[in-house]
Amino acid sequence: MSRFLIISSQKWPLPAAGVDQFYQAEPGKLQHFFALHPELASLSGVLLTSLVADDEWKVLQDHVDAYRVVAFEQVRPQTAGGGNFFRQKQVKQIKLLSPDQACEWLKLHLFDGQSGIRMDIQNFVINNWYQGPLHYHGSYAVKLAGDFGPAYRPLGSFTYSFWQDKPIHLWPEFIKGPGVHLRITIYEFKYFGHEVIYQHTFDETELDEVLEVPIKAVNGHVCISYEVKGAGELTIGTLHSRWSRQGWGYFLPGGERILNPDRGEVMVYFNPGNLRPPLNIYFSGYRTLEGFEAYNMMRDLQHPFMLITDTRLDGGAFYLEDQATQDALIDRIKKALAWLGFKDDQVVFSGLSMGTTGALYYGSFFKPAAFILGKPIINLGQMALSEKQRFNAFPTSLDLLRLYQRYLGADQVTDDVIKKFDQIILRRFQTVDLSKSKFMVAYMKQDDYDQAAYQSLIECLEQQPVFPYLISRGFNGYHTEQMGPVSSWFKHQFHELMQTFGE
Repeated sequence: MSRFLIISSQKWPLPAAGVDQFYQAEPGKLQHFFALHPELASLSGVLLTSLVADDEWKVLQDHVDAYRVVAFEQVRPQTAGGGNFFRQKQVKQIKLLSPDQACEWLKLHLFDGQSGIRMDIQNFVINNWYQGPLHYHGSYAVKLAGDFGPAYRPLGSFTYSFWQDKPIHLWPEFIKGPGVHLRITIYEFKYFGHEVIYQHTFDETELDEVLEVPIKAVNGHVCISYEVKGAGELTIGTLHSRWSRQGWGYFLPGGERILNPDRGEVMVYFNPGNLRPPLNIYFSGYRTLEGFEAYNMMRDLQHPFMLITDTRLDGGAFYLEDQATQDALIDRIKKALAWLGFKDDQVVFSGLSMGTTGALYYGSFFKPAAFILGKPIINLGQMALSEKQRFNAFPTSLDLLRLYQRYLGADQVTDDVIKKFDQIILRRFQTVDLSKSKFMVAYMKQDDYDQAAYQSLIECLEQQPVFPYLISRGFNGYHTEQMGPVSSWFKHQFHELMQTFGE
């Protein structure tokens, strides 16, 4: 359930209570209002139709997060307190709307939660008319080639449909030659029905942007068909479906994305927090349900934070990217530091499992105050080779190895490719000075993903001019075990570290 607040000096006609609830408060009476409504400790969205009293900005600040406050165009801060609130909450102006329109706008853009799912090529059925070659890139892509004909015709479709209880947007991953033309048709059905109630074809010119799918039936489902014509090569990858905020952010309000040349994505969410050092950066771990991880944990620290998530492969590709995309992510972190007025040593890089790879790699381009790591993974090549001992526990590691092989331009996976894959973090640490950074590490003593991870990290730190500060704890168990105790230790290190910054 989403809860929205309208702040206005005039009486507004509010929608009847339902799945979403609307409230109204008058400027000058906010403290009394929140005392009467303890259930509104955290609001989904706020609309300012007029300014509040100067001493009320701090009252409102505790009840709503960044990117969840909008104001009509004529409402602009007149005091330092208001200006700080607008900056801290990243308040955006919207055009003047009627009460009904404004309430609908809030529901459409600032709803609670996040959701995203993948449909991989294992669920893509190719039509029988295609008799050309099929080359599967692991479980993440399939390559076709040949003459597809002069007119569009259905190439294939996914065996499962997308459930839709909100507007969604789609993002298809594909690579095609210049002679191939692709378009995508969606069919929406009522739940448990067979009648098509909505059909739309996205032509080739629309595929460079996310494909917005309106909701035509509550609890309907959407089927997807790919249509092709022309001649050449076509590689089809994952299809992503997410709740749409209609351009107001990916997953969460304010969420951004960085695209690589293969249409793969890395998502970034920056929250200004209390505007005081440090900037806490968290890289999401492996997750098959798409979205930003650790939002509540990082927000509760109150300091500025950035969440980063990798949507490629089955649950993430360990943040390994082509050079241009790496540079774009590093640049986004630098821009956040510059906007806050922080130095390179006023940032913390953190992550769990897959997220530790991103934290270590991208953190090495800065001078972080600390690295906070849980279940580190460093030797990515060995992680893939260990799959035969894990009994198919993490087959994505093999897809990751194939992906890295492509980035290197190698024809096949060789011992040299595996060795380079293992040494990505080590090579970075050999070129930078991180001796003033603190390292806080929880590792698994019987880790079956990267058995040598902790020892390899020690070897990386031994490359530094002075061995850095290190606090570590080993937990008994395999990689996927002891998640609760490791997470508790991880959070404790954050709280301890924040006190050194004058929490």
